[in-house]
Amino acid sequence: MIRNQSELKAMTTEMEDVRIANFILSGQKSLDMKKQQSMKNLTIGVNALSSISVLELSGLEKLERVIIMRGGVYGGSGRLRVVNCSSLHDIDIGEHAFMNYKNLEWMDLPLLQTIELGNYAFQKVYTIMMQSK
Repeated sequence: MIRNQSELKAMTTEMEDVRIANFILSGQKSLDMKKQQSMKNLTIGVNALSSISVLELSGLEKLERVIIMRGGVYGGSGRLRVVNCSSLHDIDIGEHAFMNYKNLEWMDLPLLQTIELGNYAFQKVYTIMMQSK
């Protein structure tokens, strides 16, 4: 469990199950997880990462499941980008998550089977890009 900004920055690349708790990220507006090449599961907790405007999951070949709990990544008016994650099969986004985000990009996710969206998730989204080869 990652409980603060220091632990987030010190996260090792060998972690398979990454769980991020609710804490304040001072001065950080984006989170790019591309160095987490061993990550199989990502869980962002209730109301966690509320200050993040851009969340990017790119080229994570071992990533299988993403869970964003209620109110996760609530703030910001940015973009969620999930691309080139060849093993990803489940995305579960809780209610009010990404509520203010405007752009959503899911591309090159060949094994994706399930996308679950809770009430009011992506309430203000105006651009959705979904593409697979």
